[in-house]
Amino acid sequence: MRTKLKLPVYFGALVLALTASVVSCSKDSTAPQSSARVAQQKSQDSQESSRRAGKYHTDALVYVFAKLSQANKNSTKGEKCRIAMAALKEFDKSFRKDARSTAFVGDGVCGTPGTTGDIPQFGELSVPSLAGAGFSPQAASMLTEIGNVTNTHASSSSVVSAVTGVQNSAGAKLSPAEASAVAAAGSVAISSAEYWEANAEKWRGLSSTPGVLRKQISTTGADGTKSAAPLTRPRASLSSDCCGGIAAADITTFISSLMQGWFMGVFDVEQASYRATVASIIAGLRLIF
Repeated sequence: MRTKLKLPVYFGALVLALTASVVSCSKDSTAPQSSARVAQQKSQDSQESSRRAGKYHTDALVYVFAKLSQANKNSTKGEKCRIAMAALKEFDKSFRKDARSTAFVGDGVCGTPGTTGDIPQFGELSVPSLAGAGFSPQAASMLTEIGNVTNTHASSSSVVSAVTGVQNSAGAKLSPAEASAVAAAGSVAISSAEYWEANAEKWRGLSSTPGVLRKQISTTGADGTKSAAPLTRPRASLSSDCCGGIAAADITTFISSLMQGWFMGVFDVEQASYRATVASIIAGLRLIF
């Protein structure tokens, strides 16, 4: 009987030992897979954050335009500017998951309330030097390339094609943080190029004087009398093809903001997106006046 009792005990001990061994091996074999899944999730989160930069930019412009459309067309530059900035702050607060606005722009951007104010102008823009900003040479080169693409005043389809190529290259060659920075900059560039190519005329339509006098032309009526009439043309745009200049302002502002945060050790895509949107709105208001 003792022998019969010992067999189950030994067998049970053996099963427990084998089970522990299998569990240990299983943990060891799945550990790399778990790490890979974590890395993949972080990459997906980074890509989503980067896409949000472009989405924020586009959605904010849509919201601001809707508010400007409800305003009096005869409003002054300063009044329209303040309406736009107030709308951006409203949108910014609603866009954040915690409903806390990161808005930093006050009325001073548009002049003192109660005065006509003015809208800042953008001159010829160039991508700021990224030397000493802390980016790797490859990342700096890619960010500069995205900025240069917008400065060419290319069509939105050309911008999308060129920028997407840079983003893909960044994902394959850069660290996750730098790849995310490049992807975010690219998403803003694409957003700006596509939005303004499609909506510039709508913004011009907000003007109280949609056309400007170019010259007087003489016409002869059926009775032989002559009369002069004004020939109007669309208001001048920021660049020869309208909106490359706006995209350049947006991406230059985005990269400049990103550089400031990166140098200080704070990777703040949201703040950079906000500032780029402010630049876009100000440039868009130039289409109205």
